[in-house]
Amino acid sequence: MKWNCVSDCGNWEQEVWRWKFLWRRPLVGRELEWEQALQGAVGVVQLSEGVPDAWTWLPSNDRIYSVHSSYLFLQEPVLPDQDHALMHVWQSYAPSNVKGFAWRVLLDRIVSKENMLKRGIFSSVGSASCALCNNHLETCFHLLFSCPFSIGVWNGCLQWLGCSLSQVTSVHEHLSGFRVGLTHSQQRLCHSIWLAVIWSVWLARNEVVFGEVLPALR
Repeated sequence: MKWNCVSDCGNWEQEVWRWKFLWRRPLVGRELEWEQALQGAVGVVQLSEGVPDAWTWLPSNDRIYSVHSSYLFLQEPVLPDQDHALMHVWQSYAPSNVKGFAWRVLLDRIVSKENMLKRGIFSSVGSASCALCNNHLETCFHLLFSCPFSIGVWNGCLQWLGCSLSQVTSVHEHLSGFRVGLTHSQQRLCHSIWLAVIWSVWLARNEVVFGEVLPALR
């Protein structure tokens, strides 16, 4: 609600703060996904009962802000494989929202059940199983690349393109190995297809999670 305080948006359960947001009306469709994303974002901060609020600067070891620590943080280099993969994402023909999603996939920052489990939104591993197969913890990599449903989508896509992909163990390897043709334009188009596939799998997952389709995908 518009005028609620933080104390109105949750409660303490065995010294652990549980967020429980109040809305003017019941959430529907994608709004439920947005609420999960909000839960994941605020769940990063661990509150302590009875401890006053205070500012914390995470890049510094002493948690105190300084110009020097800020400078070092801004100068921190991006990992070479991560930088290369992100370049493929931003140079693709995909819409900006799909590029943003792919960026979060590469950083393992999507609202997967595994990430929600880490933040206390799910109480047990059993409640965080894959929405599409229900047989594995819903990690980012499993959901988009190794779930039987996802594998079927990728196999159909590779057959359509007339190519194959060797076994991979990470998102970066999958994106780097998904290539057809030699020219820059061909590679750019290929990476756009890669983004379209992970986005489509994610939308299918959400349709199952939020009850918009029957769980026949399992």
